[in-house]
Amino acid sequence: MVALSLPRTSGTARAAALTTPDGRLIAGGRLELWREPGPAAGVVGLDPMSDDRSRTVGDGWVERLAAAVDAGDATLARRVAGGVPADREVRDRGLEILAHRAAAGSTAALELLAELVDEIGLARAGVRQVLVDESAVDDVTQDTLVSMAISIRSFTGEAGFVTWLFTIAHRRAVDHLRRQRATEPLADGDVGDALRISSLISTREAVQQLVRSLPERYRPAIELRDIERLSYADTAERLGLNVNTVKSHVARGRALLAAMLDGAER
Repeated sequence: MVALSLPRTSGTARAAALTTPDGRLIAGGRLELWREPGPAAGVVGLDPMSDDRSRTVGDGWVERLAAAVDAGDATLARRVAGGVPADREVRDRGLEILAHRAAAGSTAALELLAELVDEIGLARAGVRQVLVDESAVDDVTQDTLVSMAISIRSFTGEAGFVTWLFTIAHRRAVDHLRRQRATEPLADGDVGDALRISSLISTREAVQQLVRSLPERYRPAIELRDIERLSYADTAERLGLNVNTVKSHVARGRALLAAMLDGAER
């Protein structure tokens, strides 16, 4: 137990500022705060979570995620995935689990993988290593998600998932720069694989049939954006969502649809 002296008026301690008496930063710890009665009333205690305990908690999250996906329990898997740990090493192990399951053909694992990659901002981080313009970053991030879904069966784990994903992001970013030099920018945020999938959805009845099998959370955005050909702003207004949420739903829906089409061609 580590004691910290705080002003008597303070009832909380900010984790980012917590250090041991010898100056070591305490990260990922569990705070236990109390007030000593009487003269010692400014002293609080901190019980930092040990590395072993933190690792055990992380392993538990990875195991629960894998078990839920393997059991086909999409609701539980999404609930577990929603509690992704802040620890990057643990998070990456969970992504590896999902990537291997998706590579083996699990649609549920691919859906969760696309959600986590989008929510955590991994695809965006990879794109930003090449591009600086935010509108271009938005476009190519969508393209990267679609490319990830199309290519997921090629994931072997020889390179870590994040490294593999960043390779895709870099390629899509370079493709974007080449197109930008060669032609006028494409309208309203659709490029590369994302544009191809959007075109297939709008022109092929068979693909529109597949859209109906998408998860409910993504299907309306795809139908309005890619079948009715509404802009992102109009789609957002129709659905009562903000534009960024609609873009995420469209990107994830296209990614899942791309994987369905890729599987159908095999």
